[in-house]
Amino acid sequence: VESMARTIKKYNSEKHKNVKAILLVPELSSYKVSKSAIIDNPYVKFIVLKNSTLDSTRRFARELIDNLNANYKVVCADANKKTAAYAQIGFALKEEKLLNDNVCYVQTVSGGVGATGFIESALQLKANPEILVIQPSSEKSSPIVDALFQHSNGKDPLSVFKNGKYTTSRIEPTLGSGHPLYAIDKFVQWRENGGRIIPGRITKEDLVMHKEKILDALVNAGVYPDKDIGSKMYDLEKSGFIAFVGAIIFANKIESSNIVINFTGRYPDPDTLIPKPATPHLIFNPSKGVQELIKNLNL
Repeated sequence: VESMARTIKKYNSEKHKNVKAILLVPELSSYKVSKSAIIDNPYVKFIVLKNSTLDSTRRFARELIDNLNANYKVVCADANKKTAAYAQIGFALKEEKLLNDNVCYVQTVSGGVGATGFIESALQLKANPEILVIQPSSEKSSPIVDALFQHSNGKDPLSVFKNGKYTTSRIEPTLGSGHPLYAIDKFVQWRENGGRIIPGRITKEDLVMHKEKILDALVNAGVYPDKDIGSKMYDLEKSGFIAFVGAIIFANKIESSNIVINFTGRYPDPDTLIPKPATPHLIFNPSKGVQELIKNLNL
C-alpha cells in the first residue's frame, strides 16, 4: 500500500501526469499505513474499510473497479502484476550471488505473491534455490502451508478448503488471505517441476520464545539502533520476525548452506524512527455499497 502511494506520487511528479490511486485497507491493519506515505500526496485516497478482512477488501475492490470502469480507465494490481514486481527480489539477490542452488529463501506468506515473484525470477535465471514459506498457526490461518502439506502427502492441495473457512491471523493481521489459490498453484507447479519448497507454521509461543534473541541479532547487525526501537517495530509489524523464527525452527529441514530471510520492514521515515500512522481520508462501511463510496471520493 505504501509503496503504491509513494510510486504514484513520484511518477506523476516526474511525468507530469495525474494518475490517482485508491488505497483500500481493512480497519484491522490500517494503523500500519504511515503518515509520510499519505501526507502531501494529492494523488492518493486512503480508505479504511470497517469490519473487513483482506479477502472481503479484495472483493469490494473488484466491485469498485467494475463500477469505475464505466467512466475511468482503471488499472489494478492483480496477482500477475504483483508477481512481476516481487521478481525484482530475485534479481537483486542474483547480483549479490545469493540466488543459487545453495541458498534457502525464507518468507512469511499471506496471499503468497512475494514468494511466487521470487520463483518467477529463479525460473528466469535458471536457479533452483530452496524456499521456506512460513505462516502463523493461530486458529485456522495457514491455507498455503496446509495445502503444501496435503500435496506432500499425495493429496489434492485444494481439499483444505473443504473443511471450513480460513481466518485472519491474530498474531499478525496482514497475514489474512483465506483463499490464496494463485500462490498455491504456483508453489505446486514449482515443486512438481523439481523445485524445493518447505512449508512451516509457527505459534505465538514460538514468537515470544525467540523474540529477544532476534532483537539482539538485529541490533548487532545495525538493523535497529537499539532494542527499544526494535520492540516498537515488532509491535507494528511482525511478519519479518515470523519469518526469522521459522528459519530457526525449521533449520534442520534446510539443506542449503546459506539462508536469506525476507525481513519485511518499514520505509524509512525522515522525521521519526517509528512511523506515525496516517489519517485516512475516509472510514467507510462497505455494506453501504460501492456507489456510496464513489460519491464520497470526489474523484
